[in-house]
Amino acid sequence: MQTLTIRADETIINQLVAIGKILASSANKSFEMLEQGEDYPIYDDGKTMEQRIADYKADIEAIRRGELETYPLETLKAEMEKW
Repeated sequence: MQTLTIRADETIINQLVAIGKILASSANKSFEMLEQGEDYPIYDDGKTMEQRIADYKADIEAIRRGELETYPLETLKAEMEKW
């Protein structure tokens, strides 16, 4: 997830919020989270949280059985440092 910081007067910020609301409503999304300042990701895959948790648990079992490859932490850190 990335963060965008905008320095502007209140008028521009209000216009950006209005544009965001229009985009969110046209995409059939709820904009209430942004208005409240909460930082929750919006998923587009249509899955419920229970389905996501079941997927994560299935991945954990696949990792334990050696069927799913994972990156060692040091490899992941090295990749991130390249960015």
